[in-house]
Amino acid sequence: MVLKLCLWSGPMPISSIQTAPIGPGRHENCCLGIRTRLRQATAETHAQLDEQFGKFDLRRRSDYRGFLEASAAALLPLEDAVVQAGVEHIFPDWAVRSRRQAVLEDIARIGGVVHPLAAPVN
Repeated sequence: MVLKLCLWSGPMPISSIQTAPIGPGRHENCCLGIRTRLRQATAETHAQLDEQFGKFDLRRRSDYRGFLEASAAALLPLEDAVVQAGVEHIFPDWAVRSRRQAVLEDIARIGGVVHPLAAPVN
């Protein structure tokens, strides 16, 4: 089974984020939380990703390994990026929140290999 993992298709225009109206004819992003805006902006990509990950039969060791490898391929560069951006200033308990070590340990335990995706370039 080949998994085509495409998490970053390039810059997303801010206009793709829907906003709720505030007052007559006005729209402002501040009326929606960042989580809501991110969900709206990435909904299509997440649906595609869910479809691809849904093809794994996690009862099979080889599929579980592939699932973990694909997850780590995306997770590790993302976690690296948030660390470089100073996530510990927002979440002082980042070391506890990070899934990096757990994923790496699981992959090593089942003989998997990590091939991190390239970080997006701005």
